[in-house]
Amino acid sequence: MKMSLDSPKFLVTPSLPTALGSRERLELPGSDLFVVFISNVHVLPGAIEENKFRDALAATLAVYPHTAGRLKREGDNNDWHIALTNSPVPVFTSVCDDETVVPEDRVVQGDNSRLVPDAHVAATNADEPLLRFKITYFKQTGETALGITWNHVLGDAYAFLRFTHTLSSFYQGLPSPYPKPTFARHFFSPAPTDPSTVSAFEAMMPYLVKSYDFTSFLANYVKVLQETEQVHFRFSKAQWKEIRDRVHEGAADGETFSNQDCLTAYLTTVLTRVLNAPIQRVLNVVNYRNISDRPFAHLNLAGNSVFMISSSVIPTEDVSSLAVIARSIRASITRARDPDFAEMWMAFASHYMKRTADADRFTWWLPEEGEVYVNSNYGFDWNLAHFGFPGRARFYTSGVLDRYISVYRANPTKLQDGTWISNEGAVGISFRIRREVVEKVVNVVRADFASDD
Repeated sequence: MKMSLDSPKFLVTPSLPTALGSRERLELPGSDLFVVFISNVHVLPGAIEENKFRDALAATLAVYPHTAGRLKREGDNNDWHIALTNSPVPVFTSVCDDETVVPEDRVVQGDNSRLVPDAHVAATNADEPLLRFKITYFKQTGETALGITWNHVLGDAYAFLRFTHTLSSFYQGLPSPYPKPTFARHFFSPAPTDPSTVSAFEAMMPYLVKSYDFTSFLANYVKVLQETEQVHFRFSKAQWKEIRDRVHEGAADGETFSNQDCLTAYLTTVLTRVLNAPIQRVLNVVNYRNISDRPFAHLNLAGNSVFMISSSVIPTEDVSSLAVIARSIRASITRARDPDFAEMWMAFASHYMKRTADADRFTWWLPEEGEVYVNSNYGFDWNLAHFGFPGRARFYTSGVLDRYISVYRANPTKLQDGTWISNEGAVGISFRIRREVVEKVVNVVRADFASDD
C-alpha cells in the first residue's frame, strides 16, 4: 500500500535570480482565469534521483517563476494576479506494492488520483501552491510515476508541456529545448456592445456565457459520470492513413484535409451512427499562438492561448459524409486563425471568463445535443519529458466527458522480453458516451476496420 502523504518529503524554491527578477506580481486577464487543476502522470522505467530532481526543479522554477507564486484576487474590480512569492513547491513521495502502475494501456485513464498530489483546495487568496509533485516508486516493477498537478491559470497544455520538458532536460544536465518564455499576458480590448455583434458571439460560446454555482456544477458532473461510460480506441499509423484516404475519396480536386480533420470527421460519423440525434456541429479547441505577430499571439507565452471554435451546422443530408464534415471543420479552424476574428473572439471570451471567476462560479464544458467537442493533443509529444529514458517513458492523464473527444499520441509498449515498440504514428482516442450505446460504438469501429484484424 502507499505511504502516508501527510506532508511533502521536500520543498523546492526557485533558484535566484528568476526570469522575472524583482517583479512582485503577474497580472491575469480574464482569458487566463481557468481556475482549475490539470493532473498529468509520467511513468519511467527506472528510479528518479531525488537530489538531481530537486536541483532541476529549482532551475525550472527560475525559468517559470510564476509556478512558485500564489493566486490572488483584490479590490472592488476583482483584479486577479499571481503574486510572485517564490514560494516552496511541494514534492511528495510514496512507495507502492502494486504490480501495475496503471490499470489500462491507454493515455486517458479513468482515475489517476493515487499517482498525483491532492489539489482539491481553494487556491485563490490562500497560501496554496499552484504546482505540486508526487513521486511514486513501484517496488514490484522498478518503475517510477511522476505525478504533477498544475493550476490552469499558469498556462494551457502547451505551456505545461514546455515546463515539463524543460524540467526533464535540466534533470539530464541539458539546456532548455525552448526559447525563454514571455509572461506578457494580453489584456484584450473591451468587447463591442452593439446587439448584433454581442448576439453573434454569444451564440458561438454559450458554454462561457452561462455559468453555474458549485452545487449545480457538481450535480451536472455526477450525472454525467452516472449516465455515461468511457470509450477508448487506438488507431495505428496505417489505420489513421486508411481513415484519411476514406475522407479524401469525397474531396474536391486539389482539396486536402489534415490528419486531425479526417480523424474528427470519422469519429463524428461514428457517433451519428449510434446516437438518436446526428452530430451536426463540431467544436475544436484551437491554439492561437503564432497566428500573427500581434502581441496576443506570442509563440512563447507562458500562459493560456486557446479557445474553442465551432463548425457551421452540417446539413442533415450530409451528416454521414466524411468529406463534408472535414471541410466544415477545416473552414472553422481557418477562420479561428484569422487574427481579427481570434482577437474579437477572445475579447468576448475574456469578458465572460472574468465574470464567471469573479462570481466564484463555474463553466460547464459539455456539448449540446447534436454536438461533439474535440481537444487534440496529438501535436504535443508529452513523452519528450522522459528524464533520461527516451522511447521508454509513458504519459497518462484523466478526465473526459460525454462526447468530449480527447486525442493523444499513443504510448510506447513494453513487451514481455523487455523490448519496446514505439507505436510511432499511432493515436489514442478517449471520450464518454451514454452507457446504452457503448457497445454500439465499439462494434461500429470494429466493423469499420474488420479487414485489419
